[in-house]
Order: sequence, then structure tokens, then C-alpha cells
Amino acid sequence: MNIIQTYLLQPVMAFAENGFYTAKDVFTPNKFISKLTMSSIAIFQLFVVLLLWFMFGSKMLPNPYEILVSIVQLLKDGTVIGELLVTIALIIESMIIAVVVSFTISYLTIIPFFRPIGFIVSKLRFLTLVGLQFAFTLWMQDAHNLKVSLFVFAVSVFFIDSIITIIKSIERERYVHARTLRFNEWRVAWEVVIQGTFPKVLDAMRSNFAMAWMMLTMIEVLAKSEGGIGVMMSNQNKYLLLDAVFAIQTIILVVAIGQDSLIVLLKRFTCGWSLNNLERK
Repeated sequence: MNIIQTYLLQPVMAFAENGFYTAKDVFTPNKFISKLTMSSIAIFQLFVVLLLWFMFGSKMLPNPYEILVSIVQLLKDGTVIGELLVTIALIIESMIIAVVVSFTISYLTIIPFFRPIGFIVSKLRFLTLVGLQFAFTLWMQDAHNLKVSLFVFAVSVFFIDSIITIIKSIERERYVHARTLRFNEWRVAWEVVIQGTFPKVLDAMRSNFAMAWMMLTMIEVLAKSEGGIGVMMSNQNKYLLLDAVFAIQTIILVVAIGQDSLIVLLKRFTCGWSLNNLERK
């Protein structure tokens, strides 16, 4: 009911009362704009981008209509659905492992003995996967585990650094307040560090999980036998079928935005209190 009220009833009531906002309103800093008006602005901007693409786009690159036709063709063929499911399964498996690894290492840094481990692992983000690929190939027993391990490593080293930074940014007053309530240090760790930072950790998760989709093709082509939408896109790019390449990119973008939206919903359901004092929710 809250979702319906936020995304449907409130915009409609705002429009019924005020109508669309003036040009001055939409160009005024920090001005409140209803979701209906914001959606209209987004649609207009998208239309302008597509129009400019049609008018000034390169002849070597497909236009939006050709990409749309290619998307329909790929969906009719059915192959892209199967390859997409293979990729989604790989991403989900990798993300679950990355979350467990990242949470464990990051939150253990509140204990001094484990702090150097978190520091060292977070610095591994400066390494490149190209240099580590051979080492991971020797360690892993099969191609699937190789791809999962590369995904987990690439996401975790950045995610761990983000969480550690969030933990370090906790104000001293929050610790003092918890201790004045006579909480022992384990209770302080749970209330202040884990529960208190969880909304910011979810925001960091959104940013870091997006990297998995950026590295998708590079990692999936290491083992083409398993398939995946990254392998499919690589094959299309090999023969310069750019309309299909852009179509697959569009499909990946839609799925990735869906993943991002699910994390946003998770934050709203589990940490709705963190949105109460925000200027723009």
C-alpha cells in the first residue's frame, strides 16, 4: 500500500492540485518536483537524445530503430533468453559469495586482530584481472569456478573498501551514545556498526555490483562452452553485427537496472527509517 501511495496516488494528487510545474520551477535549485513531472522531464530528455541520435548518429552505428528491430528478432529467436538466464545465474551466484566474503572481512575489521587483513584485501583493487587470470586458472578446477572466482574477486575488493570506509566514517557520538546506554562492546558493534551502517552499505552494494555487468563479456569469454549473454555479444561483435551487439547491450542494461531497483526496494523495506530525514527520498 505504501508503494502504491508513493508512486501512484501522491503524484496524481499533486498533479490534480498543482498541475505541471513551470519552467522556473524545474530550473530552481532544490525545488520539489512531483514524480509525475519528473517522469515527464525524463521522457522529454529521452526523446531529445533519440532524435539527436537519428539526426547526427554515425552511419557505422545502428540507429535506435535498427536496435529495436534487432531486440525483437533476438527475442523471437529465443536464444538470447537462454543465454541471459545462464548469465543471471552466474551473476547471482557470484554476488551471493561476494556479499558473504565482503561482509565477513569488512565487519571483522572492528576487531583489531583482523584489521590488517581488511586493509590488505582492500588494496588488491589496484591489481588487474589480466595479470591474475593465469593464477586463478591454476587455482580453480573448472571454467565455471574460474568465472565465479574472478567475479567475486573483482567485486569484493572494491566492496570491502567501501564498507571499511563507511565504518571509519561513523561519528564518535554514536559510539558514546550506545555506551551511555550500558551496551557492552559486542552490542555496540551490532547496533552502531552493523545495523547503523546497513543503509549506506546497501548503497555501496548497488555501485559495486554494477561493475560485475561491466566485466561480464571479458570474464564469460574465458569459458565459452558454458555460454552466456556475454559470449553471445562477443560472437556478434566478432562479425561486426553491431545492431545485435547494441541490442544485447540494451537487454543487459534493462536487466542491470532491474537489479539496481531491487536493491533500492530492499533498502526501503529493511531500512525505511533511513529515508525519513532526507530532502529528496
